Amino acid sequence: MLKFTSLINWVNFIDGIEADDISYHTYNGTKGEEYKNVAIILEHSFGRMNKDKFKHYFNVVQQGAKERDRLFAVPGMEEKHINTKNLLYVACSRAIKNLRVLYLDDISEIKEGIETIFGESKPWPIE
Repeated sequence: MLKFTSLINWVNFIDGIEADDISYHTYNGTKGEEYKNVAIILEHSFGRMNKDKFKHYFNVVQQGAKERDRLFAVPGMEEKHINTKNLLYVACSRAIKNLRVLYLDDISEIKEGIETIFGESKPWPIE
């Protein structure tokens, strides 16, 4: 059963109403804004049309120069990579003081790429 407060929070999010100390935004919905604390939720895919968008991005990040060049030789691959990089920049650069990233999928194959961008990763739950 859905709690009524969850429904109210969802409607407020859709309508852009910030009725609480916590605000929810989409990645692109924060361009130009800043917040003291930002939590970003990532998973491999980004919607239905972008399967494994972030997984591919972090995989490329962890590759050496020769392998990156080989991957970017595939038509459209470099443009997709830059698009994903820009999307992450918009989301991550909103934080003034604290940034936390929760990655929902298994990161074992892309851990090095994630840590290249964000530093040390810790498994959930953090102790």
